Amino acid sequence: MYSFHAVCLKTAGLDSTYEQYITMAGRGKGRNVAAKRHHKGHRDAVEGVSKNAIRQLARRAGLKCISGLSCEMRRKLLKLFLKNLIQDAITIAEDNKRKTVTPMDVAFAIRWQQVTSRGFEY
Repeated sequence: MYSFHAVCLKTAGLDSTYEQYITMAGRGKGRNVAAKRHHKGHRDAVEGVSKNAIRQLARRAGLKCISGLSCEMRRKLLKLFLKNLIQDAITIAEDNKRKTVTPMDVAFAIRWQQVTSRGFEY
């Protein structure tokens, strides 16, 4: 049984060596194939923000101590804030007829959300 690419090549009239190359793509026919490693399941990028990082951000904001149980809630808030920020930055880039989001787009998006930010002139 031929793969989809092999059938397309056969109808196009290309030579059989290229056809064999296309059908062998991927993992091959099962001989001498090393075992695939197990991957951790897909997890949210916000889960990578550690408890210590949240604590450091809270200290920078002026809090003396935070509850350990509040980290999940803070991760959810961070995810929501970043989602809205990225959506606004993309809207600004599209409004300027660009496909690339620049740092100025992010700065303007922060300004739209009326969040005080330091260190960026706009």
